[in-house]
Amino acid sequence: DIERAITVMEAYAFPNNIKHLFAFSHSLPVEYPRVLQYDTLSEYSRQGILESTVHGYGGDLSGSMWRLSDVNQTFRLCESYPPLLVVPRAMKDQEIMHVANFRSGRRIPTLSWGDGTTGATLWRSSQPKSGVSGQDSYDEKFLTIIAQSCTSKLSPLGVKTRVKNPELLIVDCRARASALANRAAGAGYENTANYPYAKLEFFNIGNIHTMRDSIKSLMGLFTGYNTSDTSFSKAVEDTQWLSHVRHVLKAAHDSAVSVTKCVPVLVHCSHGWDRTAQVCGLAQILLDPYYRTIDGFAVLVQKEFLSFGHPLQMRCGHAFDPKARDEDNVSPITLQFLDCMWQLVNQYPHYFEFNKKYLLTIADHIYSGRFGTFLLNCEADRVRFVYIC
Repeated sequence: DIERAITVMEAYAFPNNIKHLFAFSHSLPVEYPRVLQYDTLSEYSRQGILESTVHGYGGDLSGSMWRLSDVNQTFRLCESYPPLLVVPRAMKDQEIMHVANFRSGRRIPTLSWGDGTTGATLWRSSQPKSGVSGQDSYDEKFLTIIAQSCTSKLSPLGVKTRVKNPELLIVDCRARASALANRAAGAGYENTANYPYAKLEFFNIGNIHTMRDSIKSLMGLFTGYNTSDTSFSKAVEDTQWLSHVRHVLKAAHDSAVSVTKCVPVLVHCSHGWDRTAQVCGLAQILLDPYYRTIDGFAVLVQKEFLSFGHPLQMRCGHAFDPKARDEDNVSPITLQFLDCMWQLVNQYPHYFEFNKKYLLTIADHIYSGRFGTFLLNCEADRVRFVYIC
């Protein structure tokens, strides 16, 4: 009886067809009103970086250095990006396609957040295909425009002064050794000789395999360790989980500080959908109080993780036969982001509209399969899924 019960639970938890998950097989009827928290145009208009009147997706945005491009409307530019992207107004879609050829997975730099008052911006992308000595003039033009977008900067005392030379902080979430290793495969990182206005910093955040091993060690402590043991805290620290959390938070903090000083920031790791999502999301929590509200946090998660293609299905192993799924690509990236959020909420509870219980509820439902929000890998997958259903 126990074996049959386990078999039934596994069949429901890991169905061969994702449509058989609870979120879809027990979903509300189509005519029932649904609430979509994140809307691309509404969110970027709220930030104040786009004009309030937009003539079509790729239309005139006079007064703004940026435009909302529909170059990815049919996912022809990048499968893992959303249909609408904020790009420099001074660059044509044809040039944007050239930039895509120079970025891993064709994940071009695109704007995550901007300050409509100061003009400071936060961007995200994947690593460049620079190899040992490669470069691309279109990519250099793109980043030059970003660097030149802030005409003034703020001192620590809040005094605004005119910028004499363009600046850009490139936040590479990886360790330098990891980035160097990728050069052998034709990828790597930006050569500052080709981007003379840029400052490149590495933040030593581990990859998905490092995070998976770390949380396995942490989970092992709570299944076979006596928490009353005086060495328990040391055992937790030895798993390196909290150390990884600190690295993620530091990268987010430094990114946010740079933006507040009116120095634009470009964040990337290798693919730009794991560590990049964590750092960009947390930096915006520090920068924008809207994201510290319940509605705002929902918008942030949908934008940075879902819309920009964090592969939740692959990382969480949703709807796969546990005997056949690719365990090497399973990693607790979203859970780690929520742990970083927990640290912030725990230290500054009065800065948030929600509490730690809210974060725990989200953490539960990342894996529960009750809601479709945390399923599938990207916007393109979700569009196709809705179509076939």
